[in-house]
Amino acid sequence: MPPTTYLFTTDLRLDDNPAFARACADAVTLVPTVVLDPSWFRSSPLGFPLIGPHRAAFMLQAIAALRSALRARGSDLSIIIQTSGEPPRYADPALSMMLHPDDLPFAVPAPPMIFTAMRQRVERAAVQPRAPISAPERMPPLPDDVVLQPTPTLADLGVEALPPDSRSSFPYMQQEWEGGEDHALAYARSYVRSGRAH
Repeated sequence: MPPTTYLFTTDLRLDDNPAFARACADAVTLVPTVVLDPSWFRSSPLGFPLIGPHRAAFMLQAIAALRSALRARGSDLSIIIQTSGEPPRYADPALSMMLHPDDLPFAVPAPPMIFTAMRQRVERAAVQPRAPISAPERMPPLPDDVVLQPTPTLADLGVEALPPDSRSSFPYMQQEWEGGEDHALAYARSYVRSGRAH
């Protein structure tokens, strides 16, 4: 049976990731993968990149954290830098929605085209998010022939790192603000405990 490739996109986490959990349950061998396109970090025709240096640094922190979490469970992360093409995604991206597609009061391929109408139908049906699922403790092994690359640096992506600025409202260079699932969960718990509006 050929190996399964699971493509992480913006869902750089193991916890509460139904699509990845399904891949782990079904696959014999599994290659968790992230693809980085260098064109994201170059200036667009409008004069600025799709992903600037701050977001790029935060993204690489999150990718490094994801790789560490995978390694702790006996797997690893394949990081591909390429300008075209894309590995196959394992599962329907609907599994990354806040509300499970099976719970919606309409068919996923044909939702209401106006957000207010969609929201009203969801509210009338009293649809609630499902309970989060835990990250898989063990994962299918990597195939024997997989070639893994080191986690890239900003320089590898052609991005110039900016010096820290104490005035920043997004100090990702400080440990407690770093990218990655564990830091995100810690911040979310801290925010909820603080009693601030949410």
